[in-house]
Amino acid sequence: MALEDVLQQFRNRLGRDYISSGVIGLDGVHLAFDSVDICHDEVKAAAELADGLKHIMDMVNDTESGSVNYIIIATDACKIFLNPIGDSKKYFNSLTIKAGGNMGKAILELEKIEKMLAQEIA
Repeated sequence: MALEDVLQQFRNRLGRDYISSGVIGLDGVHLAFDSVDICHDEVKAAAELADGLKHIMDMVNDTESGSVNYIIIATDACKIFLNPIGDSKKYFNSLTIKAGGNMGKAILELEKIEKMLAQEIA
């Protein structure tokens, strides 16, 4: 199954709450992307998110706080979920849902799909 096919499963599982999803490398480049919102510039956001992820991962490492399982960024317009794919921590799965979307369901779907994405990247 292609990365894009796995990402489209977010769209199917999250329905009306879904905005976009993607696979981001820590270099800021998307490996795959899916969106229902043409106004949401996920490609531009990927570069910025990757830079922030590097800083957060360094902070977590420096403070010996364990490893990053997922990060949630909540704004007035949306919620962005980021979680590492596999053990390498070189790629992250991003999921953006509407501000009123179900966080619990989004996290559950992130955990399910992370395993499929890890297989595709390996």
